[in-house]
Amino acid sequence: MANAVVAKIGDGGAVCLFNSAPAHLVVDVNGTFSSSSRFAGAVPVRLADSRDGAATVDGISQGGGIHAAGSLRAVQVSGRGGVPSSATSALLNITVTESTGRGFVTVFPCGGVRPLASTSNLQPGTDVANAVFARLDAHGEVCIYTSASTHVIVDLNGSLSVRAAATHTNVASRRHLSTSWSTSAWGSNDVLRLGRAGGTRRERALGSGRTFPVPRSDEPLLGSRGGRDGSW
Repeated sequence: MANAVVAKIGDGGAVCLFNSAPAHLVVDVNGTFSSSSRFAGAVPVRLADSRDGAATVDGISQGGGIHAAGSLRAVQVSGRGGVPSSATSALLNITVTESTGRGFVTVFPCGGVRPLASTSNLQPGTDVANAVFARLDAHGEVCIYTSASTHVIVDLNGSLSVRAAATHTNVASRRHLSTSWSTSAWGSNDVLRLGRAGGTRRERALGSGRTFPVPRSDEPLLGSRGGRDGSW
């Protein structure tokens, strides 16, 4: 499964990857925002989850049951998770799960005509995640249309204001991480830390004692593994 994400960079120019089940991870970089950009990256928070017993960052839009086929549901974005009231668009990650039929999901500003475009495609028995820059309506909401019954999860990754003229730099796509060259998949609850590497070398995967190679001398990022406590 592939998905695009704009990630806020932490201390030392690094981001962390957490996987809840064993999996190989591949990270490709397509561009960056400069420090002068008006795009406000956010630590990911959950804005909506239709599943029973689900939780969101502030208790709004949690639960509510599966989205019925042909239904429309609004999600408030501005004023939540650190998004300012002046925000006109937001970077969201839309995940669909437990779909009952083939179809699609479209995210768009409430109050307007639903566009003939899909944000995510539905497939029974398959969880699908997709990142989208969504324009907000005058009330700071987005509407979610589902052509088939499905649960929908909405996570926030950042926002842009009306004054934003974000500076984004495209780069030639290149692979910054692939664990597929490792002898085995990363285990449950492992965390990968991405930071600059000084060259080809072997790096110990902290917490397990395993070592793994950095495959190329020009590889700008190095993944290392830590425990649940985030130590490296």
